[in-house]
Amino acid sequence: MRVGLGMMSVGMIVLVLYALARVTYVVLITVDPVSDEFAEAQAAVTDSLLYLGFLLWVVGSIAPAVHAGTALYRTYRGLIDLHPLWRDLALVTPDVVHHQPSRLLDGHRFGPALSLVRDPAGRAGESCTTQLGRYVTEVRDSIHELRRHAPADLADRALRFARRDEIHAEAYWNRAARTTLGTEPGCPAPLPFHPGGDLAAEIPHLRAVASAYTRASDQAAQQLLGRHPATATA
Repeated sequence: MRVGLGMMSVGMIVLVLYALARVTYVVLITVDPVSDEFAEAQAAVTDSLLYLGFLLWVVGSIAPAVHAGTALYRTYRGLIDLHPLWRDLALVTPDVVHHQPSRLLDGHRFGPALSLVRDPAGRAGESCTTQLGRYVTEVRDSIHELRRHAPADLADRALRFARRDEIHAEAYWNRAARTTLGTEPGCPAPLPFHPGGDLAAEIPHLRAVASAYTRASDQAAQQLLGRHPATATA
């Protein structure tokens, strides 16, 4: 908004300079005729001022809308990217989420796709930005709940399995840990992954984890839980 208003202000100043230049030229040619070269130079300068002023004003007037549209697109893109991870964790830890994921055609292969269309649309009175922040919070709350059931060395096994790639290791940890909720809860298992210190850093981290999560297989997760040799890679 500030950038747009600044450009519009500069554009208006340029247009005022254009008007003053034109008035000054009219007064000048009234008092004393000028050469053709001077007239042509004056026309080039004043036309440039006119075009520049209108360009700045038009661009400044649409800049806030473009910025808002870009921010909305990025937010919605983040919701879509996080949705598969959020949905799977929300289904196994329903007590930590504010809104349950869609269960349309639950169990059918098209169910997740329909949920992906419906869930990011948001709830009444909830903006996309608020919903994205809620997704991040609920994913972290779900992970904390899973840590109380996961084996203590699951993160070490996931890191070895992913050849020390933390993003893929965290994705494998999530896929494996979500199947451990039937076990007796205990002390939270270590989770040596670093999502960042604030929401701006955490969102791209979780988007990368969610992308790796969708490519991780349930067989690999069961391999981790079954203590099979960790020789595969992401």
